[in-house]
Amino acid sequence: MTRSLTNLKSMAARLKPGFLARCLAAGALDHGAGAVHFADATWQGILREFDLPSVKPVPPAEPKSRPLIGLGDLVHKVAAPIGRIVNWPCLKKDGTTDLIPGSPCANARDLLNQIKI
Repeated sequence: MTRSLTNLKSMAARLKPGFLARCLAAGALDHGAGAVHFADATWQGILREFDLPSVKPVPPAEPKSRPLIGLGDLVHKVAAPIGRIVNWPCLKKDGTTDLIPGSPCANARDLLNQIKI
């Protein structure tokens, strides 16, 4: 476990006194990187000692939309946010930039997607 010295200092400003001193005593200070290296068990012990929740790594977020497959997707990516502002009739009315299936805009997108980018 590695924590930046800047991060530890900002945490120390919000916690009870002694946090930074405890971190520097328990970890290995890397002056070049500006970081402190801890064994996982040591870091978890410091978190418990100062009543901090254990931080678990967050998995990377899944992409929200499908990847671009052609020119139609590229045009849609640029034009749809504008269409949402001007209340474009081809867009679903759910606050997204999704097209209504079978609408003229969706058909044009599908036709343009035959041109691969």
